[in-house]
Amino acid sequence: MVLTKVKSDIIPMINQETIQIKKRLELFSEKVKNFRDNFLKTLPFHYDEKCSMEEIQANYKIIDSYYLKTCEIETEATEYNKLEKLFEL
Repeated sequence: MVLTKVKSDIIPMINQETIQIKKRLELFSEKVKNFRDNFLKTLPFHYDEKCSMEEIQANYKIIDSYYLKTCEIETEATEYNKLEKLFEL
């Protein structure tokens, strides 16, 4: 009986948190989409033999920065996956 009472008391809080998590997931999904679009526009996907060493180094810096951003997004996605499992989303 006590367990049922406690469970019924926390259901509204769980539902409220579930709504908040879903909103955050939507924002995260939009963030990933924007990142992907920017990634496809910005990263150097071709090599020109006429590129100077400075241009090549600049491209490597761009690639490095996107690698770090990708790692951040991956970490954030892992946290959201844990929340999805916890709240059975």
